[in-house]
Amino acid sequence: MKRRIVLMVSILVIVLTGCTNNKGVERPLLLTLHVFEVDSKGVNLEFYYAAKDDEKVLFYLEYGGEEHIQEGNGEGLYSFNIKEDSLKGNTNFKLGVKDKKKGKIMDEMEIQIKDYLVQLNERTVKCVVAQMTDEEKARLVIGYQAMPGDADFVDGVSGFTYPLEKYGIPSLVFSDGPAGVRNPKGSISYPSGTNLAQTWDMNLVKEIGKALGNDARNLKVDILLGPGMNIHRNPLNGRNFEYFSEDPFLTGKIAASYTNGVQSMGVGVSLKHFAANNQETSRGTSSSEVTERALREIYLRGFEIAVKESSPWTIMSSYNKINGKYTSVDKELLTGILREEWGFKGLVMSDWGSQGAADEKVKAQNDLYMPGEPNYVNTVLNALRNGKLTQEEIDRCCVNILSIAAKKSKKTYQSDYKTNAILSRKAAAESVVILKNDSVLPLVKCEVALFGNGQKYTVYTGEGSGFVHTPYNVNIQEGLNNSEYFTLNVDIMAKYVTCRPAPMPKGEELYDGTTVVLDDETIKKAAKDSDVAVFVISRTTTEGADHRNLKGDFYLSEREQDMLEKVSKAFRNQGKKTIVLLNTGNPIEVDSWIDLADAVLYMGYLGLETGNAICDVLSGKVNPSGRLVSTWPSKYEDVPSSYHFPGNAATSIYFEDIYVGYRFYETFEIEPAFEFGYGLSYTSFEYSNFKMTKKGNKIEFKVTVRNTGKRAGRDVVQVYVTKPGSIQEQPKYELVAFAKTGDLKPGKKETLTLVVKEEDLKTYVSDTSRWMVEGGKYVFSIGSSVKKIHKTYETELEEKVIQDVENRCVPVNEFNVLNQKDGLPSFRRSANVALNKKATCNVHEGDLRAQNAVDGSYSTRWSGLAPSNDSMNWLKVDLEAVYDIENIIIFWEACNVFYRVETSVDGTNWTKILEKSSNPSLYDDIKVEGEVRYIRISGEKNGWFSIYELEAFEKAG
Repeated sequence: MKRRIVLMVSILVIVLTGCTNNKGVERPLLLTLHVFEVDSKGVNLEFYYAAKDDEKVLFYLEYGGEEHIQEGNGEGLYSFNIKEDSLKGNTNFKLGVKDKKKGKIMDEMEIQIKDYLVQLNERTVKCVVAQMTDEEKARLVIGYQAMPGDADFVDGVSGFTYPLEKYGIPSLVFSDGPAGVRNPKGSISYPSGTNLAQTWDMNLVKEIGKALGNDARNLKVDILLGPGMNIHRNPLNGRNFEYFSEDPFLTGKIAASYTNGVQSMGVGVSLKHFAANNQETSRGTSSSEVTERALREIYLRGFEIAVKESSPWTIMSSYNKINGKYTSVDKELLTGILREEWGFKGLVMSDWGSQGAADEKVKAQNDLYMPGEPNYVNTVLNALRNGKLTQEEIDRCCVNILSIAAKKSKKTYQSDYKTNAILSRKAAAESVVILKNDSVLPLVKCEVALFGNGQKYTVYTGEGSGFVHTPYNVNIQEGLNNSEYFTLNVDIMAKYVTCRPAPMPKGEELYDGTTVVLDDETIKKAAKDSDVAVFVISRTTTEGADHRNLKGDFYLSEREQDMLEKVSKAFRNQGKKTIVLLNTGNPIEVDSWIDLADAVLYMGYLGLETGNAICDVLSGKVNPSGRLVSTWPSKYEDVPSSYHFPGNAATSIYFEDIYVGYRFYETFEIEPAFEFGYGLSYTSFEYSNFKMTKKGNKIEFKVTVRNTGKRAGRDVVQVYVTKPGSIQEQPKYELVAFAKTGDLKPGKKETLTLVVKEEDLKTYVSDTSRWMVEGGKYVFSIGSSVKKIHKTYETELEEKVIQDVENRCVPVNEFNVLNQKDGLPSFRRSANVALNKKATCNVHEGDLRAQNAVDGSYSTRWSGLAPSNDSMNWLKVDLEAVYDIENIIIFWEACNVFYRVETSVDGTNWTKILEKSSNPSLYDDIKVEGEVRYIRISGEKNGWFSIYELEAFEKAG
């Protein structure tokens, strides 16, 4: 049996024994194998030697106790052609190259053969692919999910790749795991992605990554499906807790540290969700309509940094479309940007059950369809047979998959859960952000009156694929009650014995109905008996649902507000303080109630050691050094994406463009509740000895930080740049460097060095399809938040092209975006006056009632599909007062009929403001002039006519 394996250009790089130096830095690769033939009568192989010098070398091929040698002289193609009488099918070969003069081995490898087939290792990937049949290739690119009862079922595993034993190809095992390996047997739950980023500590994040990798190997997992890297575009996104930040630079740096930590343990990561997956509502159908510049600078930049600085094994494509095309079948994104521009060498897999045909995924280099179905294999095979899919296209996907399968570690670890839990507790405490502290924290030993359902039903992590089964969880009540620092008011604690957890942010029920309400006398007695009040505000959050701009969600519920007011008043009447703990996955509104609190801590989701970590922080055992990674708005209407979030089932327009988070607030001078990078400490710091030095393609900043307070603590130094804006407009600030001090004792100091690389200053110019550094004046601001700037430097830089690329993933349709020239639309700063107002209709389909169109939820809707006796089906909204309306926004679920939109002041006389034959875009942004109380939408019968949400914005005064 003869097998000939002919490889394509730059096929199979062979990394030989001794190919790395003592520092782990890879040497240049010397050999590529082009042809390998073997049968019982002999062996023939061709290989390429890549060294460009003219030094003579000796190539050798060893097998069966014999060594065959030939001379080589510099770069070129070489071969061995050896005849034998009885070469066995399981013979192993050793191929190498040595220095002719010194005899030193330069490279060496083993080629394992089984039944005359080359076996898989990191050096033989493309050889193995060339041996495979079409059926085997089609099976390899379609994953599967074993079910209970299957022979290969593993509890908690999300999916597998198919093994092919005759080639030595193992199955890859995937598991959810952004904040802990998701396994019913139990694993450590670490702080959420947002909390890890809030430490601003890349070394600590790397240690968490190592612990995660250790846990994964213990559970025989090869690939962790994380970290989540999508940008915090809007505070209502139900999955923000998994993601790192609103800033792409910080996101990329933290993700790279996380990845390097995990993969150092022989476990791969899967950066997700690639890309522009910034909402849960309609995530499987909605198209993120975004300019190419914003896509590249904001939504892809973090992924780019992580790819280049940590070489992730895998990346997961997202559910959504980008500018009309599903990401899992978008060749411009997955091949053009990811592989050709960034040099990604790993595997791309789909998110579980994503849209897009299996053969189209292969064409785009979405290598692996997860979890896949048997009929998808036939789809790929048929595409190969009818020419829709080429051998080259499927081969490259197989190569990408097997390059990762060849890395599969055979090591297993006995995870030290006790040690890892201690690490989780440390990271949790360091990630807490002090938002306010009026001389109350840290607490001395005292009795605490603990209020809020979250003391018992503490939220440790979000729901969905980010959830972790843990061996235990320490809630806030347990953490404080079991500590040496605090005792709890037993009367108040008893009131929460039968409390309920907060519901998920979906459906009709919000948080208000679960809040325990205590009478005035109980609260007053607690204020007399206890030393301090701690009030816990919790929110659950989950994959698959976004939060809402409503009371009990983004805002406090009426019960929460009432309880906080009573507790604050009672304790202040006794000369005592109230501390609020925010156990939420996202920012919430704070301006309306923060004066009731003497201290506010943003906890986020801290993992299984939450209660103990909070005890460490309140007692001062740990001086928290967390800094915000997203801007906290004063009101939801200030959020730049609020105008188009989350859009409808078809589209979400990224109107804010590059002005995401602090880029928006600082450029357009909108005052937030708390700015990006903000966070207080139990001590104080002084900055001095500033220095800026240009060193080639880098700019180096030095700053000395001294602890001027009475407690040990850590600070975060941040460097922002203001670009010239000579080619295109730029935001006021962009983060380009950060560093964190060690734990400085009182009076101690540390000099930090922060380096800004030329690439960190690049901007994408769509008109010329290039990344470049603008020429002109650059202002660098060194601070401890985006608003707290301690020193600025100015310097001139010459214009320079960083990379010429192609325009990719560009919008199909033009749409207006926010820009400095036109300024902020006035209605963007006003509230939606249609929210929860009275809505009526002449007909509705089932439970899809009129009120759904003004409830603030884009997952509920009104449908006028049902027949009526009227000539038109209609929906009417009463704003309950006359407003000077500037804009009416309609988010359609479906509209394929003639319709009109009218307004009225008295409900009798109507003014037509819009009329259309249908609305395929499923979105209306209607300019209005004049006073309005009533809004009516009428559509022809006998057609789809359904509205997610109607919004009306008052003209700013």
